[in-house]
Amino acid sequence: MKKTGYILIVMLLSVAYGQVVYEVSQPVNDAVKYTVTDWPNEADLWVFRVGTSAEVRDNQGLWFFSPKPQKAEKLVYKVATPEEADLIIFFVDSPRRAGWKHFHKRGLMW
Repeated sequence: MKKTGYILIVMLLSVAYGQVVYEVSQPVNDAVKYTVTDWPNEADLWVFRVGTSAEVRDNQGLWFFSPKPQKAEKLVYKVATPEEADLIIFFVDSPRRAGWKHFHKRGLMW
């Protein structure tokens, strides 16, 4: 029973934790530093910007930019260059195109 309960909790947490982000104006310790590239092959993550928080899915590149920091699950801070960034993103025009290209960086958005 313990093992089943543990697996259920992990599954629920992974489904519930989407990518509702809040962009901070100053760097803070727990914010993921990101930059946007115009070149898809340079990106760690292809991001589609959704219109509501209900549309985000389990760390799959569907981001909702929250207007309030207390509603966000992750803080992000935009930097100017890839050298400063923890994460390089490329914005896509369809939710089907969103997703991780460098899976080793997935942990940044958990």
